[in-house]
Amino acid sequence: MAWSLAWLGPHILPDRLTGATYRIFLEQVLPSLLQTVPLPIQRDMWFMQDGASAHFSSTVRHFLNATYPARCIGLGGPVAWPPRSPNLNPLGLFFWGQMKPLVYEMPVDSAEELVARIVVASYKINTPGIFERVRQSFLHRCELCNDTRGRHFEHLLCIAGNGTYTLSFTKPHVFQQDGVPPHWKLEVREFLNNVIPNRRTDRPGTNDKVMFVWSPKSPDITPFDFFLWGFVKDKVFVPPLTSNLEDLRTRIGNALNLVTPDMLKRVREEMDYRLDVVRMTRGSHIEHLQCHRKIDFYN
Repeated sequence: MAWSLAWLGPHILPDRLTGATYRIFLEQVLPSLLQTVPLPIQRDMWFMQDGASAHFSSTVRHFLNATYPARCIGLGGPVAWPPRSPNLNPLGLFFWGQMKPLVYEMPVDSAEELVARIVVASYKINTPGIFERVRQSFLHRCELCNDTRGRHFEHLLCIAGNGTYTLSFTKPHVFQQDGVPPHWKLEVREFLNNVIPNRRTDRPGTNDKVMFVWSPKSPDITPFDFFLWGFVKDKVFVPPLTSNLEDLRTRIGNALNLVTPDMLKRVREEMDYRLDVVRMTRGSHIEHLQCHRKIDFYN
């Protein structure tokens, strides 16, 4: 599957993909998929693939080096594929998370049904402007990767309403994190002090510029605790229970994709209410004041 200015495909490859059959696709099928793309864009566009065995065969690499000189991203190519880096891979940061919930919403009974669902899901994903937003998100991630000197940066991202990830560093947003060791690293705190001074809440150091200190052992005024973790667990830990780490990650991603802007709005309103209660009780316990309050974040 591929996209440029618009969605191209999907095209179903053989069950057993070899270097020879993959080169046939590149030479004979891909050009027809690109017919709707203007020639100036075709001449300048980049080709990206992962590290599957067929992609690494010598016949494929020779063809790609000749067709996309210095414009091919992949194992053994001019630009190396970033392994285990889904936050730097458009397929990982956007596409699979959008496709899987649509395809596997109900059990699949046959290969034909699976193909049909993939085709339908691809057209649902292809909404106006979606791939431009994916490209913008990808550029943001590359910049953030440079800013953090190649270290982890997924905790500095948030989910936008369209399912892509964007930086949450524009006013009037406030950035929140807890006090786990990676959040307390000097390079992380220096970055946050420069990018969002006085607009974050976490465990601060002496010279850190925070709005207020992270409130430890206070789940009733922490959106992650009073909303998100319960929501995710209800969606993830349902029969049949997951038996491997990959399935667990997929379930978590699918659950997060179900969070809507309206739900987050109700969470913010609830957070404002709880802070008001904290002020009225002068910082005392508030959970006993929540027992008669019906909270519906989902409808």
